[in-house]
Amino acid sequence: MFTTIQKGEIAQLKIQLRATEKGVTVSRPTTDARYDAILDLNGILKRVQIKYAGTETTNSTGSIVIRLQKKTKTKNAKVKNYTLHEIDAVLAYLPSVDEVVWLEPEFFHNKSCVCIRIVPAKNGQEKNILNLSEVIW
Repeated sequence: MFTTIQKGEIAQLKIQLRATEKGVTVSRPTTDARYDAILDLNGILKRVQIKYAGTETTNSTGSIVIRLQKKTKTKNAKVKNYTLHEIDAVLAYLPSVDEVVWLEPEFFHNKSCVCIRIVPAKNGQEKNILNLSEVIW
């Protein structure tokens, strides 16, 4: 079992690998910031938050939950949601399917989590569903 720090490093490395495969340059901040990396997409810079959504976030309904909150590093640690003013995208590594997903602000802005379907819903529901195939990066 990996520690939280190890999971974060695994996600960073997987996303760096995927970015390199796509010809994208990855830069990391040298001081504490709300984003984990800056991606250079053909001259367009994107601030991204990197997440690891492990097997403990996979539920029996065929979906994966990505937690979108971070505790502040203050005396009275508070949980804070990410906003589109702080980051441009969330990149998450999903080890259970060995994929990286790219989430635009409509999926993360001021939300505590996002649920991604990895298999179709048993009841056939398609409306208001975020499918893995739609967000793979």
